[in-house]
Amino acid sequence: MGDGAALTDRIAERRAGVGDPGALVGELRRAFVLVPYDRGGLWTADEAGQTWKDTGRALVTEGNGGRRADQLNDLFGVDQEAFDRSVDGTFGPSPEERARQQQGGGGS
Repeated sequence: MGDGAALTDRIAERRAGVGDPGALVGELRRAFVLVPYDRGGLWTADEAGQTWKDTGRALVTEGNGGRRADQLNDLFGVDQEAFDRSVDGTFGPSPEERARQQQGGGGS
């Protein structure tokens, strides 16, 4: 991924509403992040429901993806608690947390 500047630039462009979505996907692919791309656009959690959310959570918290997220968090100064809140906000409760909630265990 190099120094990450190209990926950071592409993300900033998309957040600003400009830039080429394909260029962002290309940078994400070079960063070893799997990004579903179909019919000219990125997939969203709404298109695949909870399975996609659980898959996304696993990709950023486990294995190589989790290690990459840890590296990026260190690089950008994101603490673990803030990262966990972001993951929960993006993907909803973990499968384990949903199971606790269904069993009446409540949770955070």
